Amino acid sequence: MKQNFSSDKPVENEEQDRFQRYNFSKRIADTIIQRENEEGIVIGIYGAWGEGKTSVLNFIQKELDKQKTILTVALNPWI
Repeated sequence: MKQNFSSDKPVENEEQDRFQRYNFSKRIADTIIQRENEEGIVIGIYGAWGEGKTSVLNFIQKELDKQKTILTVALNPWI
């Protein structure tokens, strides 16, 4: 009997997105990109372990990296 296991690694690209997190992430990125207020912004992504937070952040980062006028800073308090 063949066992089929899935990795719990965060996904990096849209082709790996089996749970449709990309569209949600794109909407967040578009909201950031279209902001007219020049003040800083803080966005929190909340969810239990394994719910796709890092995958969402990867997708948002990928979209924001396309913009030359947006600087992102990632903070990992666990390191």
